[in-house]
Amino acid sequence: MEPDYHFCKFFILCTAYSGALTLANKDADESFLVDARFYSREELQWVSVRPEILKHQFWDDLEAGFPQTRYLGLVRVEA
Repeated sequence: MEPDYHFCKFFILCTAYSGALTLANKDADESFLVDARFYSREELQWVSVRPEILKHQFWDDLEAGFPQTRYLGLVRVEA
């Protein structure tokens, strides 16, 4: 987080869903939310993801039933 600048990406694990994701209901003056979609493990490999653990270790932990708590860390991302 920088003063006067905030950037967030949310990754949510879904086991089932129906319908389609849409941004149709966002506020008309909201210009920061630009996309909402589902990614498979394979698709996520080509996306910039922080923390990196979400690309690899997360999926292994998912298959193992999340056997332990993992520290995701903090990363400063330079523009």
